[in-house]
Amino acid sequence: MSDALRNLLDKCGSPVELLGFFGQFVFFLRFAVQWVASEKKKESVIPESFWWISIAGGAITLVYAAIHKDKAGNPDPIAPVMLAQVCANVIYVRNLVLVRRMKRRLAGESANG
Repeated sequence: MSDALRNLLDKCGSPVELLGFFGQFVFFLRFAVQWVASEKKKESVIPESFWWISIAGGAITLVYAAIHKDKAGNPDPIAPVMLAQVCANVIYVRNLVLVRRMKRRLAGESANG
């Protein structure tokens, strides 16, 4: 097993880290449910600004986790936060693609009709 994987598993084994992963998973679920609903309808049911704000918040949180230092000043990435933000941002971008498609479709319909 690689040192990086062993280090990740060691960190994830503590109750605090497991709680962090669980909390991020619960937070992520609300976006996953919305994403599935949007995929079924083939359009985003949330305003476009929601996705832009989500991307900004996710990016800021990801940067925070990447540069977080422990009390001794050593880099201490927060794995649950980083994992959740990377996954969530994929969904945010996908919903922006759906919003753009809907706008193009509506613009084409209004130009033709």
